[in-house]
Amino acid sequence: MLDINEFPALDPKRFAMEATQRCEAHAEAAWSVAWTVQDKIISGGVDETVGVRDTKLLLTHQFAGHQMGCVSVDTDARGSILATSSIDCVVRLFDLEAGQSLGEIDAGPVESWKVSVSPDGEFVAAGTHGGNINVWRLTGEKVATIDCSESFTMDVAFNADGSMLAAASLDGSVRVFDVATATRVYMAKDHKGTVRCVSWGGEGILYSSSDDTRCLAYDRKSNSFSSQFTRHTNWCCAGRACGNFLATCSADRRVNIWDIRKHDVVCCLEHHDDQIWDVAWSPDGKGLISCGDDAAIQMYAECEPPDLNLPLCYQRVLGLKPMPPAKRPRLDEEVSMEVEEPGSILLREEEEQEEEEEEEEPAPAPAPAPSGGAS
Repeated sequence: MLDINEFPALDPKRFAMEATQRCEAHAEAAWSVAWTVQDKIISGGVDETVGVRDTKLLLTHQFAGHQMGCVSVDTDARGSILATSSIDCVVRLFDLEAGQSLGEIDAGPVESWKVSVSPDGEFVAAGTHGGNINVWRLTGEKVATIDCSESFTMDVAFNADGSMLAAASLDGSVRVFDVATATRVYMAKDHKGTVRCVSWGGEGILYSSSDDTRCLAYDRKSNSFSSQFTRHTNWCCAGRACGNFLATCSADRRVNIWDIRKHDVVCCLEHHDDQIWDVAWSPDGKGLISCGDDAAIQMYAECEPPDLNLPLCYQRVLGLKPMPPAKRPRLDEEVSMEVEEPGSILLREEEEQEEEEEEEEPAPAPAPAPSGGAS
């Protein structure tokens, strides 16, 4: 059945993005990116380095020190404090304004994975292989160990005011904790695969991205997800919202931009040569960056939406072209109630158009009679 919801709305003001700049940011895969309010673009890679770039993707600082690949990067709300984590289970802290190290936190074997910095820059949290969440002050003092689950805690994220901490787990569950009391206030297990990323959007909506190819949205008003975004064909590695739009990236090498209100993809960006691990919006919401196993950072910018040259049958369904007059069947004809697939409708229209063209062609002139008499 032809569903008009499967196609983007033909709105000349709809959102669209295009690829603008690209740089080979790391010697090996790039696993995490962030874009601060001070327009600094940060990336961490398997090559054990963390790069800081301007909006032209020119390198301004490079931090080394990790003994294994950098798993994640995150900053406070002001974009002044940077925390990075690595497979070596060491969390490193940096002053982005001065470009200097603030020290490191040796979490211990398997005691840290991805990190999140509280909006006020006072705390840093990290999930552990054993399923807990460790929370430290920037001085390195551990202030809490939250019992999250019995499964690997893949990602953590503070909400906008720092009062809540979300966690994603290997077992497909999502949990939310009250930071002040370190108690769980919400849990959901709607994914059918590992949850790799959790992030907060507007109005306190929580987004979770999973190996089951879906990104789910939770509003905590129900016991399950409130909406889902599923157009990827492989792992959904990250999903991050900005205003009315959501960017998801996947191992299928695509970045999808969604209109959250319509639950529909407004544009699909395919500019990486390998799976994409992370995305980040610009402060004004008009730009986006992504990174992946091709070691590159790809930048995108808002652009004028392209014209949609939809097939004639779709234009008719959407009301852009008048429908041809219906043919009234004869009484002795059987009327089929079977719904045609879009492809068959298009093929039938092409056949009808060819028949019309054949009917319009003038009949060939008769061949001239042979000269001379019969033998």
